Amino acid sequence: MTAIYIWPEFEGSEIVRLQAAGDSGISTGNTLSMGSGVKILTLPVICRAPGPDGFFTFPYYEHTVALAFAGSTLIAQNVYLEVMPLITNLISLNKTVPSLSEIATYIGTFVKKTWNEYGYVQGKGFEIAIFGYCHVEKKFSVALFSTISTETDGMQFHTEVLNDLKAGTYIYLGSKKSEMHELLLNEISKSRAGSPTERAPRRAIKAAIDSEDFPEISGGLQLGYATCFGYRAQLVCEPVEFGKPECQYRYLNSVMTPEFLSINENIWIGTEGTI
Repeated sequence: MTAIYIWPEFEGSEIVRLQAAGDSGISTGNTLSMGSGVKILTLPVICRAPGPDGFFTFPYYEHTVALAFAGSTLIAQNVYLEVMPLITNLISLNKTVPSLSEIATYIGTFVKKTWNEYGYVQGKGFEIAIFGYCHVEKKFSVALFSTISTETDGMQFHTEVLNDLKAGTYIYLGSKKSEMHELLLNEISKSRAGSPTERAPRRAIKAAIDSEDFPEISGGLQLGYATCFGYRAQLVCEPVEFGKPECQYRYLNSVMTPEFLSINENIWIGTEGTI
């Protein structure tokens, strides 16, 4: 399964970004299948208007949001692969900018279609979050798509949009919800200078990865954040050997050795690192 937290970071009374942290293990039951699985995906949105040649060649709006998922990897990744070629090729005659809720609603039609075709028949549950900054409404929001089980109706498709995010809002996708909430509260209680509250969800997930009590939460940390400039993944900067100054970067569960850090001698990976 999975553990992902999404939460707002404030400066004063204003949200400056949405943080996201998750594990990178993909498992079958309690057996790890892949240690570097991507569960928080960058989703580009590109809109084009007619250029001087009359064709839709002028990109008037480019943005990135994020898609995070827990549960059925097949459903989530198929939705992502379906919508990616479509929302990177949006066209408009009058240069209309889509809102995040409109983007999420559009993606939600594919989520429901995929679940109807596969998940409902197979009994596969999932949680998918679309989150980021909306340039139309000028605020951050999170759209959630999930399945819920009831005694009367069985497994049902559920949609929820969170637009009014408050300090202390922690959105969790994944397994062991009550146990992870206890881990989060424990990490919040231990917050101090150098280990602030806004990093508590990240520390809770790392604690679950390192604990034998959470075999379905595994791999490494996947980190990222969304601002008005889009969604950015992050590398983890860690010491090669604790107590010594030499450090290394880790992405998901893999050390970023030199061949992963540049395309050629003039182009490097610009993804920032965080300790």
